Amino acid sequence: MLHLKHLFLVFMAMPILAVEKQTMSPEMMAALTRGQDKTSNTPSSAISQVIIVNPQSIADDWKTAFSMLSSQAPGKTVFRLADGSELINVTSIEPLQGGYLTLVTINSNQGKLLQVIKTADIVSVKTQ
Repeated sequence: MLHLKHLFLVFMAMPILAVEKQTMSPEMMAALTRGQDKTSNTPSSAISQVIIVNPQSIADDWKTAFSMLSSQAPGKTVFRLADGSELINVTSIEPLQGGYLTLVTINSNQGKLLQVIKTADIVSVKTQ
C-alpha cells in the first residue's frame, strides 16, 4: 500500500512540471540552452570564467613580493588595499593559516602596530 501512495504522488507532480515547461516562452528556453556544454548541464561560458586559486598560494606570493622588495629596494614598503587605503612602512607580513588573512606589522610614530587584513584586499605593493 505504501508503494501506491508514492506512485500517486509522482503522478500528481507530473502535470505541474508539464505546466511549468509550457509557460516558458521559446526565447526563455533558448536562453537556458544557449552555450550549454554537451557533456553537462552547465553553461560553457561559466566554466571558462571560473578559476579556483588556493588562498594560501596568493598569500605566499604577496609575502615573497614583500621580501623581494624589502631586500632589493631601499625605502618604506607600502601596501595598497582594494578600498584605496595604504599601509605605509610595513616591516613584516605573515599570512595566517589558510591564507585568507594576513598579519601586517607597521612601524609608526606610536610604535609597532599590528593589523590583520584580508589577503584578497591587497592590490599592490611598492617602495617609497
